Amino acid sequence: MIKPVALLSILPVLGACIMHTTGDANSVSVPNVTSAAEGLYWADPHCGQFGKVAEFKSMTGASTAMYECVPGAVARPK
Repeated sequence: MIKPVALLSILPVLGACIMHTTGDANSVSVPNVTSAAEGLYWADPHCGQFGKVAEFKSMTGASTAMYECVPGAVARPK
């Protein structure tokens, strides 16, 4: 059994691993990724909320991927 004190020390580490995408129906940015393909995993569901798919635009900084949400359906490998 994990002691409550041990659990509390782990929570901040787990929180840092959560992706915080930001965007709207037109675009989305995905922080803490190393490639466009890695960010697409998070960007596609965001754009899908609006009936769109993510299209890679650029990397900003060292690790933030920018995507445009565009109409259409693109077959993506699973």
